[in-house]
Amino acid sequence: MLEPFLGGASETAVNTAVSKVVESAVPVAKKILARFRQQPELARQAAENNQQQFLEDLFKEVERVASHAEHATTVVERLEASLSDPDYWHLVQEALHASARTGARGKHRVLARLVAERLTASADELLAQTGALAVTATRKLTPTQLRFLGLSALVTAIRPDLYPLTEPRDAFLAWYIHWLNRQASVYLPFETPAPGDYEHLRLVSCVYLAGKRDRIPVEGFHALRSSIASHLPPSRDVLAVSWMEGNREFWIQFGRSPLAEHLSHLSRNGMAGMELTSVGELIGRHVHGELIARQPTAVP
Repeated sequence: MLEPFLGGASETAVNTAVSKVVESAVPVAKKILARFRQQPELARQAAENNQQQFLEDLFKEVERVASHAEHATTVVERLEASLSDPDYWHLVQEALHASARTGARGKHRVLARLVAERLTASADELLAQTGALAVTATRKLTPTQLRFLGLSALVTAIRPDLYPLTEPRDAFLAWYIHWLNRQASVYLPFETPAPGDYEHLRLVSCVYLAGKRDRIPVEGFHALRSSIASHLPPSRDVLAVSWMEGNREFWIQFGRSPLAEHLSHLSRNGMAGMELTSVGELIGRHVHGELIARQPTAVP
């Protein structure tokens, strides 16, 4: 039986709505478990335990998403609307089935994040469509492949929430290198995917081979040039790619870091030319968020 775990939720409007959404997933989970009835008893029990862990993680992630909403009324409306959204519940079914098949707690947490974030989007938004594909892909990925997506998302898409905008540009770039390396520390020891991993990631629509090899140069840390420049706040427009290429000291400083060495190693061993799709980036963002949540000391 799936054990209840929602009894401690406080009776505010938001917490009541959160509890209702996750409680509604319990009967769905039981129906999913019926698919395993022809398996040996130990396998059925493992599937049930796996689902229980996923539901616990889902409750925490829905709470997290709800707590970050700007207006309580809006989040309550979103949560209540999800109860009558067939597309959302199809996603829940996919995640419940995927979670039942694996005991990997990290994968449970990523699936829970994907489902919880879906609550912030309507069925016809890109996030909803990408999220559905991401749940399907996550089920088919190994821990090494998931961590690769997380690190790739960190390098190419994730940026600090707060920038020290008053710092001179040299000091700012030094601060950014420090932030990047601290964030990347959750991936230590760094792993090198095998060639087959890249092919598998491509087959499940997480990466694609760029048309031109120079979009991710052979020296891995140079891939950050256009990425950093394109994601900096408008007040940092002075940090153009051309200026950064000319800032030899900056690249020497970053090039000495374990992250830069690892990116260069990955580029020489299959990563060159690979770019994240929207599905791969979404999974990678959640993998990184889950790792940071488990190791908060990595956040400066």
